[in-house]
Amino acid sequence: MMSRYSIQREYNNVVLLDMIRAGSQPEDLKNAVFLKHELGIVDQPAAYRRLVKAGLCEQRGDGTLALTAAGNAFLEAREDQARFFCFASPFIGIAEYRQAKQQAGEGASFEDVMLSLSEKKLEAFLAKKAYVDAQCVQFDMGCLHEMCGRTEEAFVRYAAALFMAARGMEYAGIIEDVRAGKMDRLTAIRVYNGVNIPPKVLDGIRRLRDEYRPETVERALKEAAMPAYISSDDELRQLMFNILHDKYIYMGRQFLLAQNYTRVVNAATSGA
Repeated sequence: MMSRYSIQREYNNVVLLDMIRAGSQPEDLKNAVFLKHELGIVDQPAAYRRLVKAGLCEQRGDGTLALTAAGNAFLEAREDQARFFCFASPFIGIAEYRQAKQQAGEGASFEDVMLSLSEKKLEAFLAKKAYVDAQCVQFDMGCLHEMCGRTEEAFVRYAAALFMAARGMEYAGIIEDVRAGKMDRLTAIRVYNGVNIPPKVLDGIRRLRDEYRPETVERALKEAAMPAYISSDDELRQLMFNILHDKYIYMGRQFLLAQNYTRVVNAATSGA
């Protein structure tokens, strides 16, 4: 079994080789902060020297790096790790992915391994009432289903992410604090800063509009079954209709959500 250090070192090699294969050179990446913050590569020149020493890439006459046959074979055997880096889930680490892939067997696809891990993350976030993180995982699962052609399931996940956002789950903790008497009404009103409905969620829904049917919307509502803080199910159904019939107006929706938020805070203050 590989140590975490060895897993990370191999993963770093995969990412750097993939970038070289795509045409990037050390000079292009010298200011790439993600190499330090995401991969822990502090000394980039040393990392490239290790690749050359291992025979995975070579320095050409013009000073640029190119993959060797061994480097290409190394990368081809680990394409899923390159895809893992590109997918960039903030909730799943490479060691966790590698362990799940090993348990699932070499025949398991990248998407199915990631979906299995994401489902577990979703359950954990919902159990902790970490609704914003749960919303992000729903979107990720939509992307994974779409990547392998499961468009109906992808639409349901994108729609669930939309509904979780429009329910105002980012304000769940504030509303609960008002109900518990831990926050006063005026403070709760002042901290409201609109509801973030990510454009990428809207893009996913519009891209898969052919999967829009009453049953897929109801499945998404079930996936997003949680306290309806500032949007009712009927309002969410209308929101979906408006998006797919080009009637969605951002400022109009934000105005409605702000009204609903104020109403919910007032009700929470009065104990209603």
